[in-house]
Amino acid sequence: MQKLLGLLAILIAFGPPARAQDSTVPEAQKEPEKKQEAPKQETKQEAKPEEPPQVEKPEQYTPKWELGAGYTYRSFYPPNAPRFSMNGANGTLVYNWKHWLSFMADATGTFKNQGVNGKTSIYTLMIGPRFYPLGHRHRLIPYGHFLYGAGGEILNIPAEGGFPQTTFTSVAKGWALGGGLEVRYKQHWVIQLIEFDYEKTYFEDFSKTVLSPTESNRRLSAAIVYRWAKQNNVGLKHSINLPRLFYFAARALRDCRHALPGKWNLHLRKRAPPVQISEACRFHSRPQVNAGRCCWCPRHSRR
Repeated sequence: MQKLLGLLAILIAFGPPARAQDSTVPEAQKEPEKKQEAPKQETKQEAKPEEPPQVEKPEQYTPKWELGAGYTYRSFYPPNAPRFSMNGANGTLVYNWKHWLSFMADATGTFKNQGVNGKTSIYTLMIGPRFYPLGHRHRLIPYGHFLYGAGGEILNIPAEGGFPQTTFTSVAKGWALGGGLEVRYKQHWVIQLIEFDYEKTYFEDFSKTVLSPTESNRRLSAAIVYRWAKQNNVGLKHSINLPRLFYFAARALRDCRHALPGKWNLHLRKRAPPVQISEACRFHSRPQVNAGRCCWCPRHSRR
């Protein structure tokens, strides 16, 4: 018994310290593992590449108005004489209705002094649409247009051989079809590099040898263009919707029919064929009383 009691005393005395040592050993072993894992995570974070800064794209700039002036070369082909060259100037005014569609007015004036054969002057004024297939967002801006209008020809023949000085004039219709290329120099300034037009005019033949004369001309132009009044990207912010305009005009006429004179009032009182309405009014909780007639909501002016 004394031996058993002695063993129990020894176990009680040395048991708790041994358990404490066993519990501390795995914690000591785990600490270096955590210390080794920490630098690995840091290396992974350092290896990530930096994201490049986001560059904002420039907003598409569509001007509302454009005004240009420059030089024009015309190759004029009269019906009773050989073709000859003319030099002059041109002016344009463009209104951009949408970023791809514009309306323009073009005025040109060219001159040629042929000595004994006289001095020829040709003026034209034409209007028409201009198309931009790529809009105005690029540095190079191609375009095409069709113009229709009128022109005038003045021929001054000097006095010679006892004949006095004579002046002939002719005014006739004309049209032109062509296109060109522009370069955006700055936000408000554009350089028109080249513009080519095939021009058709119907001036009178002063020698009376051709009954129905036509002139097939060619034009080359270069100009400087100033543009202002920024337009939005799509075109007009409030464009005209013709069907919706007619709808509101008809509705306003219907509402004001009682204020018109007698015969117009009787004519407008005729109702359209009845429309069957089987569902409740969407703006009111109760169903419509007259389900067999056209129902106009008095509060929202809806059918």
